[in-house]
Amino acid sequence: MVHELNVSQAISEALRLASVSIISMCSVTQRTDLVGTLSHGCMQNRLQARLLPVESVRGALAVSMEAARAGIRSFAVTYNRGLSLMREYALWSSSASLPPVAIEIEGDGTASLDIWIEQREHLVRKHVNWIQVHCETAQEVLDTILVAYRVQETVGLPVMIVLDESSLDRFPEPVNIPSQKYVDRFLPTLMREYRPVIKESALLQFRLLPGDSGESGSLVDASTERVLVRFEEIEEYFMNVFQRSYAAAEAVNCDDADIILVTAGMTADTARRVVEALRAKGEKAGLLRVRLLRPFPADLIRRTLAPARKVAVVDRDASLDARNRIMKEVDAALHGNVPVPAVFPYVAGIGGRTVGAGELEDIYWRTKREDQPDGEGIWLDARMTSKWNSV
Repeated sequence: MVHELNVSQAISEALRLASVSIISMCSVTQRTDLVGTLSHGCMQNRLQARLLPVESVRGALAVSMEAARAGIRSFAVTYNRGLSLMREYALWSSSASLPPVAIEIEGDGTASLDIWIEQREHLVRKHVNWIQVHCETAQEVLDTILVAYRVQETVGLPVMIVLDESSLDRFPEPVNIPSQKYVDRFLPTLMREYRPVIKESALLQFRLLPGDSGESGSLVDASTERVLVRFEEIEEYFMNVFQRSYAAAEAVNCDDADIILVTAGMTADTARRVVEALRAKGEKAGLLRVRLLRPFPADLIRRTLAPARKVAVVDRDASLDARNRIMKEVDAALHGNVPVPAVFPYVAGIGGRTVGAGELEDIYWRTKREDQPDGEGIWLDARMTSKWNSV
């Protein structure tokens, strides 16, 4: 059945369909529309879940971890800086096999203390062994939450669903809400019995011995290696049940493209229109939207980008220690290809600045004009024209 829903309402519907029992969030979560939607759903008994407004973002994740210990489906809500404060428990949840599903509203987590979009926070958390999926539309959010619970309960790793701040401000859009009968077919009541590494003592008091730490790490590593295969299988099963699915990365006009733009999140929505306009002018332009950020689908990325002459990676992230993180992943995926496309690393949209059609078209023409990238990060901010590596 199709309804007009915004992203917050789509999240609420997904949690209802997935029979989530615990929703935990901190009262200081800045997106009050999402908090209000979930609270209203619980108060009206549309959501058969208990909402726990904990006092800290660390507490929100701790609640989800304890729910996982009890074999209960839970959902946690966090926001950029909250993710930073959750870091300790985020590491514990994967290593102790207590995997929650969480949604992270991506904004600026730097000293500016604003609420604008960036992608630094979740990208810098790639090492905490959470699966990361970046969504764009309300329909994709609803479907991805259902897929996330199946993936989580299959491989035993936490799943973080990442949304750009502006996605919650979109107007309602048509969303196909599946019937409970089909959801129950895709997502049974309980997919697995959790067997945490830590079987005794309170969650906040446990300590791992060196041998247990090694065993835990090897299990997490093995689970991570299975994710890409299981993710593809589960998406195929989702397609069989609901007649729609999403790949780990979305390719648009990439088969014959000379230049391919690579991006993630809401920037891809504008990039689609830019690629369409360039195609109308006779340009061989393509777009690759990276959806599964961790584990990175390197083989799929390599196959998609290999035929191109040049690749322009547009990051809403910049890091002194790891260059632009999506750029680094793309560069590593292409390593060993013969010939290797020239990869141009662009930094745009920092601090919430809009990455509009003009900026993306400028990226395309600049990439076409130059033979090789000049530096490890080409800043597009109008007030910061120097190269990142010259700062």
